Amino acid sequence: MKRSRCLTIITVVIALLCLQQAAFAIPDYEVSFVKGDINQKKKAVITAGEQGMTSLSLKAIDFALAEHSTLGDDADLVMLLEAAIQAVGTDPAKVDAKTLSQKLGEVFTVYKDDTLRMAVLDRLVFFPSTESVNIINSYVSDCALQKAAMTNVLLKAIGSLGKIGNASSFSLLFAVDLDEIWPQYAAQIEYSLGLLANNNEKAILNIYASAPIDKKLKILQMTSKSSTISKNIKGDVAQNALAETITIAGTPTAEQLSLQRLSLQTLADANWTRAATLVTSYFPVAKNEYENGLLSVDQFAQVITCTGVVASSETDQILSLYLDSLNKSMEKNMIPETKIVLAVINALGGLGDKTAFDYLLYVTYLEYPEEVISAARNALAKLKW
Repeated sequence: MKRSRCLTIITVVIALLCLQQAAFAIPDYEVSFVKGDINQKKKAVITAGEQGMTSLSLKAIDFALAEHSTLGDDADLVMLLEAAIQAVGTDPAKVDAKTLSQKLGEVFTVYKDDTLRMAVLDRLVFFPSTESVNIINSYVSDCALQKAAMTNVLLKAIGSLGKIGNASSFSLLFAVDLDEIWPQYAAQIEYSLGLLANNNEKAILNIYASAPIDKKLKILQMTSKSSTISKNIKGDVAQNALAETITIAGTPTAEQLSLQRLSLQTLADANWTRAATLVTSYFPVAKNEYENGLLSVDQFAQVITCTGVVASSETDQILSLYLDSLNKSMEKNMIPETKIVLAVINALGGLGDKTAFDYLLYVTYLEYPEEVISAARNALAKLKW
């Protein structure tokens, strides 16, 4: 009995010792990494990555950085780095994200291989840091200053800034876009700008305020057409633009006229009611520009339509009185442009204020084209009583 018990105890002890040895056993892939050549190191890194072990990837990156001074962008070192970067995955919880970000930034700075740099940028999006963002900022800035040709790496760097960039990234990309450094890639640059814009509204307004007129127009064009910039920013920039252009003394330039029209359209598209009073005050300015041949029939008709969209408490009265003047011209056989009359009628119908009743009704008694009379009847039916 005692002998049997002793055998059991010995068996348990041996089992525990085996387990302890197994627990402290060094994995084969770590041994291969230390003893092997670069190709074996690469295989070891891949094996470790498949088992969710990222520490070997960091060792591989350290090794490649240390040996760069001797071997440069050696193809085998680059291959090892690519495997290491791939093996770390995209989950910050499974790796020391701060350390990895720092090392990736070093790789991007030290190595010039395009494929490797692309791989680094792919990973930095998941492991960003202030230092790594600054490295990408510096890279894009240097390329812009040198007016370097666009490359896949540069384009990916710009895209990466859209995802992880900071206020400096925004200012940098804004300057690049305004100066048209890479005009053929404006869409990609502006997409990244749009992603950063919503956290940089004050910067946009400051840049707009100090920009020359041609740049102001470009800023408004960029913000108004962006699918990623918020309605608030679009409205604020457009409101500033319209306010500025209608207070300029003298005959407006072609660029100022374009800025007026685009800002008004942007305000209407955003339904920016905060600018309602401003838009209403612009109407007589636009009317004067139309009468002096500075706005075409189509352009002034669009002004009327937008004015009806961004309406203030005075809009009904102003448009009603303008329709009255058009009716009086019709009475005197000075036939107004059909597009203008239709724009006023449709805007009044959309507003639905009974102030317009007499003027709309009178349209039906005059010898306007049938489409105008029909539009007036439809507008009358929409008035609220």
